[in-house]
Amino acid sequence: MKGELRKPASVNAILLIGIFTFVFLGAEYLFVNMISLSVTEGRTVIAQNYALGASAVGFFLYPAMERWGGRRYKSALTFILALGAIICTFIVQQHISYAATMTAGMVLFLLLGVFGSAVHYLAAVTIDGDNALARLAGIAYALGILLQYANNNLVNLEVAEAAFLSVFLAALSLLVI
Repeated sequence: MKGELRKPASVNAILLIGIFTFVFLGAEYLFVNMISLSVTEGRTVIAQNYALGASAVGFFLYPAMERWGGRRYKSALTFILALGAIICTFIVQQHISYAATMTAGMVLFLLLGVFGSAVHYLAAVTIDGDNALARLAGIAYALGILLQYANNNLVNLEVAEAAFLSVFLAALSLLVI
């Protein structure tokens, strides 16, 4: 059982899901903090719900994108999506206005939904038939939450938080390719 966790495929799956969990939770935390500077608590919750809805749409877009682009355009498409998400992260962090933050947030979460679908698909294919599936998932989510905890408690500047998220998003895109 412990030997299964040391396999390169298992480590890759843990990193994929763990880093994605961190990036998604970190982006959500940043988005909610920035949007709350412009609106009331009630509208902040509504904005958060819209963001989660946008990520669900992105999650369902990945299979169509994979079928359309396939292997031929995967690297270029992954790069474009990662760059778009990084740009949106910094626009959210700037909280220029409610409209700019909301628009960038919706695009960001749509793109993160696509990444989330890709990550979970790749992890499922990588650990196909693995006997330690629950343990792998638990370790991956624990890694993501640990990174999020460190980010929230050690990084006090929004621009540094956005940069930290962007670095991990870039690393995630390399793992997806």
